[in-house]
Amino acid sequence: MPRQNAPIGILLLMFCTAWAADLPIVDFRQPGWKIDPGAKIENGVLTIAGDGSNYIKAQLKIPTDALGNRPFYLVGDIGMENIVCGSAPYHAPKFKIYQVDNPGVYQANNLSSGGSLAGWTPYALKYRIEPDKPTREMTLEVAVQCCKGTLRVCNLSLAFEPPAPSQAFPYTVPTKIEASISIASAERRPFDPNLLGVNSHFASDGHLSYSHPEVQALIARWRVPLIRFPGGTVANWYDFTTDRFKFPPADEPFPPRGWNASPTRDFGFPAYATLCKQHGITSIQVFNIIQDSPEQSAERLRRLKASGIRVPWIELGNENSDAHQRGSAMPDLAAYIAKTKAICRALKAVDPQVLLAVNIDHPKDEWAKALAKESYFDAVVMHPYVFLGEKDFAGAIDPMMLRTLLAAYRIEVGQLGAYREIFGRKPLLLSEWGVVVPGSLQFNMATTLATADMFYAILDAAEEGPVQMASLHIFVGGFMGLAYAGKGGHLQKRSYGVFYEMLLEACLDADLYLARSASPELAPGLPALQARALLGKDGKRRLWAVNKCPVAGTLQVSVDGQPYAGAWRASQYSQTNLHLRMEYPLDTDPRTTTVGSGVISLAPYSLSVVTLD
Repeated sequence: MPRQNAPIGILLLMFCTAWAADLPIVDFRQPGWKIDPGAKIENGVLTIAGDGSNYIKAQLKIPTDALGNRPFYLVGDIGMENIVCGSAPYHAPKFKIYQVDNPGVYQANNLSSGGSLAGWTPYALKYRIEPDKPTREMTLEVAVQCCKGTLRVCNLSLAFEPPAPSQAFPYTVPTKIEASISIASAERRPFDPNLLGVNSHFASDGHLSYSHPEVQALIARWRVPLIRFPGGTVANWYDFTTDRFKFPPADEPFPPRGWNASPTRDFGFPAYATLCKQHGITSIQVFNIIQDSPEQSAERLRRLKASGIRVPWIELGNENSDAHQRGSAMPDLAAYIAKTKAICRALKAVDPQVLLAVNIDHPKDEWAKALAKESYFDAVVMHPYVFLGEKDFAGAIDPMMLRTLLAAYRIEVGQLGAYREIFGRKPLLLSEWGVVVPGSLQFNMATTLATADMFYAILDAAEEGPVQMASLHIFVGGFMGLAYAGKGGHLQKRSYGVFYEMLLEACLDADLYLARSASPELAPGLPALQARALLGKDGKRRLWAVNKCPVAGTLQVSVDGQPYAGAWRASQYSQTNLHLRMEYPLDTDPRTTTVGSGVISLAPYSLSVVTLD
């Protein structure tokens, strides 16, 4: 049952709704709600019992006269009990809005973190009717799609004002955040630098390129070990003979059109190749399998070999399960398989040692399952994002969005586990990974903690197999960039860049101990604090640690069975305001240094590199 006293945020939103009297009333006491079997409405509360296989929903049609083209919010209080999300990111409880006159136009906010909530929690979905896509009616939906557990919703309303950002921690904080790690000196292996790569292109970044002095200096300063070329989506239309876009006909899909792609813009391969050779950078190349023939692909490989750069892997296209990344020349999976088989034969004739990788979206979709039956390729490419959408669907990082962000490790473990179920130990290339949220909600401590925590799952999968490389999306760029062109066009780094710097500092040229940390859990399979230990070439042991909790934690280190009692020095990046956007000049170090001995102290909401002295 809903609590008697609604939270202040909901009361304010209800006040706004009452003041804007023309907004439709949409709570569950109103007539007109259509509900599926498995859902019920009692005393103003919607309850949906998910069965794991069906899409169970409640829907209400509303007129749009009062909404205009202003952003508005569908808000309510939710409760969850034992939610187990399905295999796809959208197999989850959700709020969703459809346009009746444009059935393909909709927006959803998925509760993909799963689990249970201790009490009623505010939740919201933001929507705006675009002027060029008007609609007379909209359908509001609350649903549980293909997952188990119970969802309850009450106090549903519409409002023009966004919910206030909340700092509420969305899990029950363990009584004590006390973690431990037991290091065995002899049990270690060299850390694989190919896990520390970046995806990169400058197609939408104006004056930047691999020839730009600040880009070159940053690559050298960070000692970037692997860079993907020419990037992701752009690679499907890259012309290696001109180092520019190969524009398709006007009626063909071409996503870079929306990025002001220029027919005269170079991708900068000569400068890229020079940087790779200067700094020992490994390359992963994405081939244009849509437009290039097998013979042209073979010629591209010959040119790559002649350039002198190290290319262990070639991706056979980028995200081609998406029809917008194929075009009419490759209408379906059968065409993709036929074309890539022919290209593989041509490339292996040039270099039998190069590893050739097909691409998939989700390992359990039909595209992936069909490819899993084939044997003509050496590896598989997957981009395991924690995806909360590119559009601003909530107006703020609400508690449920934060819940999903802080579950990034568990979500990534699930995606990589699903891959192993279908492909076994077939080599896996994570040529893009990261956290996708709307641009206005990025570059804060919440998304940075999520990104850092994801890396532990990648590291686990690399040790257990089958992950062979990983490149974080994206090196420089306005959207998700570790760095970006700030005022005056000069590069600045974001919170993601600070994380990446710290990861390189801890892991490059080091041995990784096999020991894994033990920690209290926020939810099953979701450690509150994680740490891994490394041995640097300077002979010092270091810990790479992430504390996702709003309170300080401790880490007890043991070495060969003996508790560590010596001195330590911790370089920590912490921010208790999870919503604050964090950007810095490249030469600014926002970290703080703390020292101590024995048990290590880790700040709330922090990333830490701890050196044992």
